[in-house]
Amino acid sequence: FSRSIDLVFVDSDRKYYAIEFKLKNWRQAIIQAKCYMLGAESTFICIPKNIYNERVKREILNSNCGLIIFDEENEKFKIIKEPKQKKKKGKFLIEKGFVYAQNNNNYEYLLSLN
Repeated sequence: FSRSIDLVFVDSDRKYYAIEFKLKNWRQAIIQAKCYMLGAESTFICIPKNIYNERVKREILNSNCGLIIFDEENEKFKIIKEPKQKKKKGKFLIEKGFVYAQNNNNYEYLLSLN
């Protein structure tokens, strides 16, 4: 889709989670995160606390994405709402991305940093 997910992680049950981070343009985050729903079991949008308000919360939650707030002052993340996303059958899209990263982007080196 000519987009790249900001962060993807896989839990111990091999469920794929996608997170889109935005400092300002939360509307664009909704558009991007909806695309990620094709391959991830759960999709979150993470925004800084200073742009969080009821309108932003309502619009993000209406998109069925989860919402995470980052409090810069305390350097903490807070999950406001888990996503209401149904399991999709496009998981292979994200799995293919991991394979691509392993073959082309020093994936093994990134793993060794942990």
